[in-house]
Amino acid sequence: NLVEVTDQACLSLGYSREELLEMSILEIEAAYDSVQLSSIWTSVRYGTPLTLESLYRRKDGSEFPVEIRLGSFSMQNKTLFLTLVRDISERKKADSALRESEERYRSVVTTMREGVVLFDHSGKLVASNPETEKILKKNHAELVEMLGSEGWSAYRDSGRKFPAGWNPVSLTLKKARAYEKIVMGFDFDKDSEVEIWLEVNISPVRWEGSKTPSGVVMTLTDVTEKRKVTQAL
Repeated sequence: NLVEVTDQACLSLGYSREELLEMSILEIEAAYDSVQLSSIWTSVRYGTPLTLESLYRRKDGSEFPVEIRLGSFSMQNKTLFLTLVRDISERKKADSALRESEERYRSVVTTMREGVVLFDHSGKLVASNPETEKILKKNHAELVEMLGSEGWSAYRDSGRKFPAGWNPVSLTLKKARAYEKIVMGFDFDKDSEVEIWLEVNISPVRWEGSKTPSGVVMTLTDVTEKRKVTQAL
């Protein structure tokens, strides 16, 4: 049974303090049954504090997600459990919205005829669409390995090499600005011959309200043949 509750617990659950002190945790807990709770309490009693997620049931029957930090202590030769509970409804809504956003992003990006690649805040490649792999003739794992090594070179439209260490992704992260229509040649095996020319557009990605980029999205188009024709004219 409950032996003490806070005002916030009463407010969140919709019960008075007197009502809660007459109740068992089983009347509030909606995700775990008595056997599961007994196992949790035993592990906490003889072990270390535990953090877990669950569902609590309000007086009106509605349920809401919570994060629970559970520990035990002794008082007057009795073992008591201290439970710190946080309502995580907003976090769950945000997580759900983010998943939906990612799914919409994937559905759009997957069908694009341009290559699209996504880098995280550290400049690591984290996602690419099928068109990227088609253009570069490398699968996602191969792209990650290549970009993480020094086994490739980039060239300016003029044919000159970009400075060692120059990287449009790191530049975008540092300057927090977009760059458009950058023509770049890539030599993937460092034989001093450009294998493919790309037109690149790159933009920083920010969480709402943040000035610091959380990543970078880049689109790329193969302009190798177009460049050959232009140079032949």
